[in-house]
Amino acid sequence: MPTDDAIEGRIAANLRRRREELGLSLAQLAARSGVSKAMIAKVESGLSSPTAGLLGRLCAGLGVPALRRRDRA
Repeated sequence: MPTDDAIEGRIAANLRRRREELGLSLAQLAARSGVSKAMIAKVESGLSSPTAGLLGRLCAGLGVPALRRRDRA
């Protein structure tokens, strides 16, 4: 079973990868998701672990379908 650190690292990497695939800046994702640029940067860098609610808002801002959210996290 993966450790919490490993899971958080995967979330951070997947978040940044998807944002960059879409060509979104931190500011653009913040506007789309309602999550501050600072918080997105903290999650992407692994300095903060997102709550389920925060992760849901980020996924919605990235256009990740609900089923895919569960599969990727």
